[in-house]
Amino acid sequence: MRAKELGFVLVFLLVVIVAVACSPSGTSQKATEKTDAAPPADTVAAATVPQLESNGREDAATMVLLNAPPVLPADHKNFWQEKLRQESCMVCHATPETGAPLPTPEHYYDNQQGGKIFRDTCIQCHATQNDTKSAFNEK
Repeated sequence: MRAKELGFVLVFLLVVIVAVACSPSGTSQKATEKTDAAPPADTVAAATVPQLESNGREDAATMVLLNAPPVLPADHKNFWQEKLRQESCMVCHATPETGAPLPTPEHYYDNQQGGKIFRDTCIQCHATQNDTKSAFNEK
């Protein structure tokens, strides 16, 4: 029994030694080729993010992200009722007369509008619009 355990330990050590010896960090040869330096981060970002290629963009606050959810046109803090959760949202968003859009199917269980909604923490995805116009026809 003791010899079997010792055999397993020796095999394990042999595997570790071979793995380290075969790895690039385990070799003693010095690299003779000089690798090119990585391009600056702003060059990579400009090449991969189309919004950063726009000329005349003032700052990051003006950047519109691709495939971002629409912004909330008003602050909803006075309309949210924690005890009602999504029912407090649907007071406006399920009534066409208010002009509030109906949540997309992705907000509902089984992607069926009119069913039970499960995405009811709107500000997790939707940012509040930061302009100065009044909402809900307030002056």
